[in-house]
Amino acid sequence: MARSTEFDTYPRKWSHLPFEYSIIAGQRRPEHDSGRHLCFGQSSSMTEEVISMKPEHAIYALWAAWLVSWTIARVWSNRTEKRDAIVAELLFRALFYTGLVLLLAFPASRRSYTQTQLWQFGDATNWILVALTGAGLLFTWWARIHLGPLWSDWVVKKAGHHLVDTGPYRLVRHPIYSGLIFTASMTALQKGTSFALLGVAVITLAFYAKARREERFLRAQLGADAANAYDNYAGD
Repeated sequence: MARSTEFDTYPRKWSHLPFEYSIIAGQRRPEHDSGRHLCFGQSSSMTEEVISMKPEHAIYALWAAWLVSWTIARVWSNRTEKRDAIVAELLFRALFYTGLVLLLAFPASRRSYTQTQLWQFGDATNWILVALTGAGLLFTWWARIHLGPLWSDWVVKKAGHHLVDTGPYRLVRHPIYSGLIFTASMTALQKGTSFALLGVAVITLAFYAKARREERFLRAQLGADAANAYDNYAGD
């Protein structure tokens, strides 16, 4: 009768271990190597997915940075001498923030028909739209810095107010409004939802009405010479 060795008890004694020993070579041989490597690979993939930023997240970050910086910059402004009707200004703000909510607060979803993504782009196109969104916001900041203390987010007459027709104002009559409409359009293109498109339409309507109101107000407040100069500038 063959003599029993301790190796005979291997299945009972060490079956709970995640590896086994080779009886012949006496070497440790992992039993679940492939499973371990698969787990490590999945963990690495999950980590990369968490760390990497998607285009839609980048757009939200750009808008958030712009809103915070724009709010802080309100302190850089001259004294207000006269302001336009408060009701018209409140109506503009209601339209603008409604459009902004429609644009940003409703991500694409298959659960709701109104939030269905009407089109989809590849990663390269989406990142181009992110870059264009950032460019639009930077354009508004160029105009803001160029205006300096004459800027206000209300339709007002500031101390020392005068016609500005240089810098970005040489390119378009209302660079801040135009830049925000462009930025909203690029955001809506990237999102591709009906809510985002509706948001762009509402934002465009809000800025169009404010631009017309601002022009009438400043013509009346800055005098005939400034009004004539503005007419010549606007007609170019």
